[in-house]
Amino acid sequence: MTELERIQDQLRKTFAGPAWHGPSVLEQLADLSEVEAAAHPLPGCHSMDELVAHMAAWRRLAVHRLKGDSSYKVGPDLDWPQLPRGDGAWESLQEALRQTQRELLAAVRNLDPKELDELVPGSEYSWHSLLHGVMQHDLYHLGQIGMMKKILRSQ
Repeated sequence: MTELERIQDQLRKTFAGPAWHGPSVLEQLADLSEVEAAAHPLPGCHSMDELVAHMAAWRRLAVHRLKGDSSYKVGPDLDWPQLPRGDGAWESLQEALRQTQRELLAAVRNLDPKELDELVPGSEYSWHSLLHGVMQHDLYHLGQIGMMKKILRSQ
């Protein structure tokens, strides 16, 4: 298995499982209700749906970079957007996140494995770092979601 294949495998496992670290992104979100997702169980912290929107925003940045768009930016309106609530908004947000996974994996398939150590145009990090960064970012916020679920469900 090549390094790029290992990265693709880890992107899939981190997102959909089975993951060594515990619940994958989809597994952690699977039983989360819309009301729970919008809750703020810890003062001053983002809700779980806000974290999901934030994760999707940065995954989109990676997709844009992989497609050659070095001008795409994640501004405040994309980083922490105002979210609609109700009327299926939570399911739509989850679908948007799943779409970023499909797009990310498709874009990674077009990456030449020889390019992994090259810098992403317009940045100071490599493709390797970008792809691992997507996973690290997801896992960081996944831990926050897991803790908030426990707090909500213990009240």
